[in-house]
Amino acid sequence: MLDVMRLQMAALAVGSALFLMSVIPGCASAGHGGPAPPSPSVLPWPPAPAPQRQTTDDVIAFKGREFSQHGGQAAVNGDDVDFTGGGALPWAIYALQGFSPAIEVAQVEVDFTLTEGTPGDGTTLYVGLSDYSRGLWEWHAATPPTYSQAIADGAPYRSPSGAVAIAVLLWGPGAASVSGVRYSRAGDTDLTAPANLTAQANIGHILLDWDDVGNALGYNVYRALEPDFPAPVKVNSTPLAVSSYDDSTVQQNVIYYYKVTAVAGQSESPQSNMVDIFSPQVNAVVPTNCQLTGNGVGTASVSWEYPDTGMVSSFEILLSEVKDFSLNSVTVQRFPTASQRSFTINGLTAGHAYYWRITALNPLYKRGRMTDDISAGVPEAPGWGWGPVETVGFGVSPVALVEEGGDLSAAYFGGPNDHDVYFARRATGVWTAGVSALTESLVGGGFNSYMDMVYGAGNHAIFAYAWLPNDLWVEIGDSGSWTTQRVDGDGSTGFFHGVSGQYCRAAADDNEYAVIHYDYTEQNTVVQTRLASGGSWTRTAIRTGVTYTLCYDSIAFDAGDLHVLSMDHGGHELLYGARSGGYALSDIADSGGADIGVSNDLTRVGGAWLTPAQDETNWKLYAIGGDGTSWSKDEVISSTDQIGVYARMAPWKSDGAVMVFFAYAAPVKWYFAVLDGGSWTAAQLVMSGVVPSTSMDVTCIGDVPYILFEDTAPEPNQIKCAMGTPPP
Repeated sequence: MLDVMRLQMAALAVGSALFLMSVIPGCASAGHGGPAPPSPSVLPWPPAPAPQRQTTDDVIAFKGREFSQHGGQAAVNGDDVDFTGGGALPWAIYALQGFSPAIEVAQVEVDFTLTEGTPGDGTTLYVGLSDYSRGLWEWHAATPPTYSQAIADGAPYRSPSGAVAIAVLLWGPGAASVSGVRYSRAGDTDLTAPANLTAQANIGHILLDWDDVGNALGYNVYRALEPDFPAPVKVNSTPLAVSSYDDSTVQQNVIYYYKVTAVAGQSESPQSNMVDIFSPQVNAVVPTNCQLTGNGVGTASVSWEYPDTGMVSSFEILLSEVKDFSLNSVTVQRFPTASQRSFTINGLTAGHAYYWRITALNPLYKRGRMTDDISAGVPEAPGWGWGPVETVGFGVSPVALVEEGGDLSAAYFGGPNDHDVYFARRATGVWTAGVSALTESLVGGGFNSYMDMVYGAGNHAIFAYAWLPNDLWVEIGDSGSWTTQRVDGDGSTGFFHGVSGQYCRAAADDNEYAVIHYDYTEQNTVVQTRLASGGSWTRTAIRTGVTYTLCYDSIAFDAGDLHVLSMDHGGHELLYGARSGGYALSDIADSGGADIGVSNDLTRVGGAWLTPAQDETNWKLYAIGGDGTSWSKDEVISSTDQIGVYARMAPWKSDGAVMVFFAYAAPVKWYFAVLDGGSWTAAQLVMSGVVPSTSMDVTCIGDVPYILFEDTAPEPNQIKCAMGTPPP
């Protein structure tokens, strides 16, 4: 696939050079007296990627020196870029990877002067707009002092990822100096997603309502037929003037899924929350006070309330293993009588999580209004129990959990719009949580996406990725007493600087802290270490030319030596190395061409190394163990789902281990695996009323495992912790 992409990029670059020859007068003629047109290698296409920018400005301005690429006889001079004509055609490119919130460019401007020569002698500055629809630069001759180009439809000039770019080149014998570039956007940048979308069902009508959005000029309503929102249809032809909508185009006996956006000009906000609603066949009210009253092995007991109207002949209970399920995903149907208000459903698969809906049926078995889906977990037999489920605080994934002094500490991000790192400590079952020192006030834009925490030398070390400057930071200490330090990065909040700290994983012992991460700019896997007593960080690149951006690595200490795992996704190898061996890497997975080890977590268990190793190719999870020289591989579990994702491991008892991992399915299913007596057992991890997000961590206090996760139901963004109890 990567080779095909390179060929496509090369073809686009050749096309841009041919187009350049056709639009710039005299480029194809040697008699013009100017230099030859640029080759694809001189004027690149497509523009190189750059960090994303978050902005609420209507005009985004940059100095000339902030061009991300330049070549030929082009040089930075203070705040400007100077172009000198002659044999080497001078050029420069300013690229923006995208905006958050997304924008549409309405106008571009370039400020410049011709410091030598005039258009009369052929000296001309050309401005190129990045036309992604055709895969080439679209060139326009500019007249000083300002080139200005209005764009009626910005879509062709924006890549699928939201990138936009401007290029300039100087043609002729003279010279020019570019002092600034401006992008003007269409619409407002500060549109937020509509909140509190709700739906009510009538026969042939779905009534939607949501909160007003400031600065919005209208709203769009999108509808889909499945919970993953595939191929949504915009049901309104023009933006709605009010924050409500009556959808009269629905069919009966269908579950619909809706999201809403705010619009202003060419700008559209992120999507609102999703609601699902059943379009009824008859005018029967929805059952209320629906509850899961108990479950056992292969059973679920439910109850509900309903008025005695005399119009109901029976009820219908629908079950599925899919959250927010449609009628296409129903696994089990049961029919209580009209007089029943409770029911026990038998014959379910032990260890699987179920969701149920209920509706009243009339004598012709037509469905009335239907409830939303309700969780109904079914325990494994025999299986681990999980509880009590303790609330840690408000936050989002990823999460990190460590054992410390016989109790627990946790780290996580603050929330969808809170880019601070939070730290929580548990004492005798009570959690105390608060913001740490890694905050937006420390680093503009704050932190998100990548984080890990370890405990060593009497302190916690929390590593987190600062997403706007693209740097890796660490805080070392404890609640109220943190020391912060930039581990990697240049500290710049401008653009086109290094991007490091992604996919960070950490380790600690009594003398040293260590972290492994991906340097996106240098395309290296990097290990950095620092003495616990203080000082600067030592940087070692253990892999170079790591072009695949899914970089799954882990790191661990043993007797003062540092050991690493690094997944070579392109080469289908799980690589192991040690600092004492100069990080010489060897393949330990014996993958045979499969991607084994995509999720890994190097752990010291019973005097040897052990790691989970997800087989992304064949949908299995292995445990790979060894002494650093020889390795063995045991299958833990296989599945028809993509299983083993985000696997995390912790030592358990004297020579055992526990793991948590999930399977990509609908809904996400978490599993718990135990190595005991030399063999593995694994089962789905089921907690009634709890829906974990796609991040979990595990550790043990003595022989008792604990898991930390983000619970997305019934209230989203709740960080919770649960204790494991083995089966009897």
